[in-house]
Amino acid sequence: MTDQIVTFLLVLAAGAYLFSALKIANEHERFAVIVMGRFQKLIGPGIVLSGGVGRQLTRIALGQEGRYLGDALAQFSGAAIPVQAPRIATGNVVVIESFRDGKVWVADRGIPAPGS
Repeated sequence: MTDQIVTFLLVLAAGAYLFSALKIANEHERFAVIVMGRFQKLIGPGIVLSGGVGRQLTRIALGQEGRYLGDALAQFSGAAIPVQAPRIATGNVVVIESFRDGKVWVADRGIPAPGS
């Protein structure tokens, strides 16, 4: 009887962990996978499993504003993500316009970010 209870609790805990690790990215969203502080790839749309040691998922969406950091990097939701863009001045506000070819394409808003 005790073995059955322990087994049930272990299965219940594993199920709860898997359920909490599932994330859903809508059609206009992607997750930027950050491993040990470095960008790895974009995943989504759809159901995504967020587990992993040192792995962080940052949700980004079309129309989201961020700050251009220079060297083809922009900061969205606290994460530095590689972007494709025409010439943009460092520190300017950028907005995500598409997710073509597995890359984040941004457009310049033409205004400096606060604190730049």
